[in-house]
Amino acid sequence: MTTHMKRLTAGAGAAVLLAALVTGCSSDDASIEEFCAQGEALTESTALDDVDFTDSEAVDKAADEMISQLKSLDAPKEIADDWAVVTDAMDQYLTAVKDIDPTSETAADDLMAVTDLMSSDEVTTASDNVDTFTTENCEA
Repeated sequence: MTTHMKRLTAGAGAAVLLAALVTGCSSDDASIEEFCAQGEALTESTALDDVDFTDSEAVDKAADEMISQLKSLDAPKEIADDWAVVTDAMDQYLTAVKDIDPTSETAADDLMAVTDLMSSDEVTTASDNVDTFTTENCEA
């Protein structure tokens, strides 16, 4: 695995989680409305647009900032536990990707093991729950 591929994977991982958020909100619940608005702001962010994916420090910094922003979202109580599972998994994923040595003979296997984390039943269920919640409560 090349360093370039590792950086693209880290950046893409953060972008995928952002894509789970949709714009606007249709509920009267202030907490849900705030969550949707914050999600909209992150979704519309151009922070990843300016990242030089050939610069590992820039990619690491962007990934760290993205996770920090995602974890700072105040998820409504209905999905707070699921949101924590998804953001914690993404944090673990990005941290693990950063730790993979792209010159190692085991780099591809290491990446697959890290990717499995995001495919676990717990993360998949939590992600589905967040997606259902945002679909039902936030405008597309």
